[in-house]
Amino acid sequence: MQDLSTRMFKMQSIFFHFLNNLWRFQLGNTDRAWALMSDRERKDFKIDVTAFSWDDAFFNYIFGLRRFYFKEDVLAPEAKFQQLL
Repeated sequence: MQDLSTRMFKMQSIFFHFLNNLWRFQLGNTDRAWALMSDRERKDFKIDVTAFSWDDAFFNYIFGLRRFYFKEDVLAPEAKFQQLL
C-alpha cells in the first residue's frame, strides 16, 4: 500500500501543471482547412473535431496511466468490462 501511495503522490507532482491549469483550444485553422477540403479529403484526413469522443479519450487516458505508469496488467478500453467478469 505504501508503494502505491508513493507512486500516486509522484504522479500527482508530475501531472500537476496539466491538471491545475485552464486549457483553451482554438480550432480556427482546423475549421478553415475543413471548409476548403473536398468530400474525399475529409474522408481521408478525418479532422472533424465534432466527432471527437471525450468518453473514449478519458478511458484511453485511464488505461494509459494504469498500463504504462502503474505497470498494471489491464485490458485495453475496447474490451469494455471483460476484465471485471
